[in-house]
Amino acid sequence: METRLKRYAVSDLIELKVDSVAFGGEAVGRLDGLVVFVDGAIDGEKVQAEIVQVKKKYLKARLLKILEPSPFRVKPPCKVFGECGGCQYQHMDYAHQLSVKEAQVREILERIGRLKNFEMDPIKASPHPYGYRTRVDFHLVNEESFKMGFIDQGGRDIVDVEECPISSPAINRSYQNLRDEIRGGRAQLPLWTQEIKFWDVEEGVHYFPLGHEGQVDLQGRSFLKIKIRDRVFQVHPLSFFQVNVEMIPGLVDCVEDFLELEGNEFLLDCYSGVGLFTVFLGARVRRSWGVEWDPEAVRVARINAQINGLRNCEFWQGSTEKFFKKAKATLPEKVDRVILDPTRAGCHKTVLESLIALGVPRMVYVSCNPTTLARDLAFLCQNGYQLERVQPLDLFPQTRHCEVVVSLKK
Repeated sequence: METRLKRYAVSDLIELKVDSVAFGGEAVGRLDGLVVFVDGAIDGEKVQAEIVQVKKKYLKARLLKILEPSPFRVKPPCKVFGECGGCQYQHMDYAHQLSVKEAQVREILERIGRLKNFEMDPIKASPHPYGYRTRVDFHLVNEESFKMGFIDQGGRDIVDVEECPISSPAINRSYQNLRDEIRGGRAQLPLWTQEIKFWDVEEGVHYFPLGHEGQVDLQGRSFLKIKIRDRVFQVHPLSFFQVNVEMIPGLVDCVEDFLELEGNEFLLDCYSGVGLFTVFLGARVRRSWGVEWDPEAVRVARINAQINGLRNCEFWQGSTEKFFKKAKATLPEKVDRVILDPTRAGCHKTVLESLIALGVPRMVYVSCNPTTLARDLAFLCQNGYQLERVQPLDLFPQTRHCEVVVSLKK
């Protein structure tokens, strides 16, 4: 291996055939037995690239020229694609993006999780590959020079953005108006403003200035209203909520399907946020509890249960880890079903150990990070659980991200 590495150095030009696109967006090829990662290429392409990094087991290279283009290559609609850190797949036809993500999910579960013999359904596409984001955070610098947009791919600077193709049309219009007002000195923003959070909700578009030291101007709004099917949700402007609202009904349907509810269950919804799953599924079970660390999200979740006519929902404020430390004393009865919907970091090992000890017969895990999902599934499957079904959903078209729902049974 060392002999091979000595043949290559930073700035060397190479040609290679791309085999696949790894989770994260980098294309993968092989050269003299070495793995080579190239940003911006598509599987099946032959490319010329410049080596920018030499590691012990792999090379990283910058795409210079496409020698044999993929039939799935398209022109990105965004002027700053490749510079902005928000999107990674705008150069791919949308159908191929779906194929790439589906393959990535399966490969990660098999390689990292060492999982086999599970059923994986075809990935569910977003009805709109562009214009789907109903919540967007823009960064702002307005001192010696003006920049308003997103963090670049290197994570060091702000890319000035005139419009964002994946944001909703209404957010783009509001953003462009505010941008013009700021540049013209007409906007009344706090001096500490460094980010502006936009929401596209029932009543229209609202924005909220944020500072890096925790400052926020809620502009007199303690909550926003979002309607999904026949449910109404109040959401605090700083709380988490899925950005692709059109995909939420399908996500909820998938979770309900995987839970296999009969109507007499005690459902525990961990990392419950503002109560999305608890509120949608509360009427389908005898009793449901939500567990969430964010006090504001818990406050709003209780309101959401009430305004949607649910009397069998309760919410416990605190981390899921702390909840399970007191589970034996806190839980009023045996838990029949569990939903896990953690952050990208996945579940803490103590949470998984507690679930194993409780012997919950069926669980559904909702993940926005297939790598930590695979890690957690491996642990659960080594301790008595069986992975049954896997459903990828493309909640984030044009980006490297993918939502995955899985079911496990004891």
